[in-house]
Amino acid sequence: MTTALVLIDMQVGIVAGQAQPRRQRTLDRAYDTVAARLGTVTRKAREAEVPVLFVQHEDAADPHLTAGSPGWQLRAEFAPEDRDHIVAKAACDAFHETTLLDALRTLDISHLVIGGALTPFCIDTTVRRAVSHGFDVTLLSDGQMSVDMGGWSYTQVIGHHNRILEGFSAGAHTVRLVRCGDLEFAVAPKGALKVS
Repeated sequence: MTTALVLIDMQVGIVAGQAQPRRQRTLDRAYDTVAARLGTVTRKAREAEVPVLFVQHEDAADPHLTAGSPGWQLRAEFAPEDRDHIVAKAACDAFHETTLLDALRTLDISHLVIGGALTPFCIDTTVRRAVSHGFDVTLLSDGQMSVDMGGWSYTQVIGHHNRILEGFSAGAHTVRLVRCGDLEFAVAPKGALKVS
């Protein structure tokens, strides 16, 4: 099993303006925490020579995510390296009209570790599509960010999606949840990479 780390929409402006000012500070602090966790996961992946792919959302109608704007930039925790891959997208589905599937096939990837934002949109949709495309998925249960929605706090939204995605399958391929701190990339025999 060859593994890749896929981080979705870890951009400066992804939660900007999504709540009232008092609540916005709470979202911003939570996003900082998630970014720090995923920054550690990214470092571990690179050290194990696991490919890292960043999916970056572009939306000309959203001033926080207009291509080239400050909010569109990846957060400082995720400064891409030359060996990393950046995939531009314009929909919740990171596979829709993007280069993601081709990049994963070129790298001969069979297993994805996924984290990022926003849980009910891009994370949920991409995880389901990944399994349907024949990938096994490890979803980082505490490596996601959302916003408050429909009377639920962002933590309730993430918890709900974790519960419904855990064990989601299509044929032989499935989703399992792992906490960022429990994720280890290990070198398997003959240089193949696995996740433990």
